Amino acid sequence: MHRRQFIKICSAMVGSLAAMRLRLFVPPREPYVAFNGGLDGLYSHLGIFPASKELSTCEGRLLKIAKWDGIGYPALIQNACSFGAKPPEVWVYDFDLWNFRHDDDLMAQIGKPAFLAECRRHNGWGIWYAHRRFGNDMPRIAIAAGGSISRRMHTT
Repeated sequence: MHRRQFIKICSAMVGSLAAMRLRLFVPPREPYVAFNGGLDGLYSHLGIFPASKELSTCEGRLLKIAKWDGIGYPALIQNACSFGAKPPEVWVYDFDLWNFRHDDDLMAQIGKPAFLAECRRHNGWGIWYAHRRFGNDMPRIAIAAGGSISRRMHTT
């Protein structure tokens, strides 16, 4: 193959990719978290990414949701278990937080035989929930990110 042919083929491929609307860079959804009062306003790590030292294993209070950045919605979370003048805060992505919104309610599933069977198949709620959120790409995403779900998946 000549250099000119190679360049033409490469430019045709890149041009077609640029012309497509890539889903990764377009907000295809609403944020997975919402501002709510009381216990519904507290979020925990789902377990895709490693838990941050600021949030640790505690729940966090949602302070702010930033605009879509091409990956997800950054969410500012304040540690709800800490006391003092300035509790620790951390930015995490909305997709790595448990969701208690009405359109994807985990609590409505608990106790149903189908839900229990899925939890056994996925080795727990977290993996079942992440699979619902990320679909068939979930194992690849979770293992690459290295959070607690990644470690649990190796035991399945």
